[in-house]
Amino acid sequence: MRIFIPVSTAIILAVLIGMLFNYRQILNRAGVEEAENYTTYSRHLVMIVNGEDTEFWQAVYESMQETAAQQDAYVELKGIGRGSSYSMTDWMDIAIASDVDGIALQNTTVRGLDGKIDEAVAAGIPVVTLMNDAPLTGRTSYIGANGYAIGQVYAARLLDLIEEGDEPVRVAVLLTDADTDRFQYQVYSQINTELVTNPKTAGRMTIEAIRLPDSGPFESEETIRDLFRADGARPDFVVCFSSLVTDAVYQAVIDFNLAGQTQIIGYYLSPTTRSALLSGNVAVTVIPDTRSMGSQSALALLEQLSEGRTNSYYNVEMQFVTGEDLAQ
Repeated sequence: MRIFIPVSTAIILAVLIGMLFNYRQILNRAGVEEAENYTTYSRHLVMIVNGEDTEFWQAVYESMQETAAQQDAYVELKGIGRGSSYSMTDWMDIAIASDVDGIALQNTTVRGLDGKIDEAVAAGIPVVTLMNDAPLTGRTSYIGANGYAIGQVYAARLLDLIEEGDEPVRVAVLLTDADTDRFQYQVYSQINTELVTNPKTAGRMTIEAIRLPDSGPFESEETIRDLFRADGARPDFVVCFSSLVTDAVYQAVIDFNLAGQTQIIGYYLSPTTRSALLSGNVAVTVIPDTRSMGSQSALALLEQLSEGRTNSYYNVEMQFVTGEDLAQ
């Protein structure tokens, strides 16, 4: 008996210490240092994105969290990141099972995701889609830009960059989402229409949509590098739709000594892109209004919860920035 009691006591202490450690970890992840300092909220929202650890989505999340907190709501960020083993549909299942009050979802072409939107709505959880719409689902609102209008602006920028003459010009548009109903493909389609019909470029344009694999960043980087391996088929311009893709294209251009030969239309403003803009290795980058996107996501969900209705579409402005703009 003298041996049994100390051992059992030690086991109980170990379990308690482990529970306390896990609890402190949970509190720290919520941004709370001590249990007595935590804040309670009346609403629990979740934002689910592909690339939760990217600077772009972090900025959107911070804005959404700030706006929600002003209306007594807490926002949790979930999604696919470098340390995540869950898929987008897994995170939707978790959100639905957790009975959250609302979901802001970066809608992608992942199989089954549209069905999960309808499943959440059937459970009484409003869903707003970000950047890509899902009009055939029961989603509450779409928060993003008009792909056709933005495509015209992209085309106008490219026309400014393309030199006069008869030389053939190749444009590679790198899609992480190739569904024809989605934002990126709408932009590509409009670029193609504008450039092949414009008198300055008609008859000498090759505009190719290249679908990047969604199996991981390494596969995407390999596809990007393949663009520059064949001498005769190297693109003169590359259009990107994410900060990670922009950084990967820039690195490939540097590795293959193509600076000044291939011009990049980038996306967002990572530290790498900022440096490349100032050095002239990225021609222009597109910056969506992350504050507006995050704020409107929170407002749309909370308005739906409190009023039973909200706008079906919230526009997000896009700004085109050059190295000259940054220098000024």
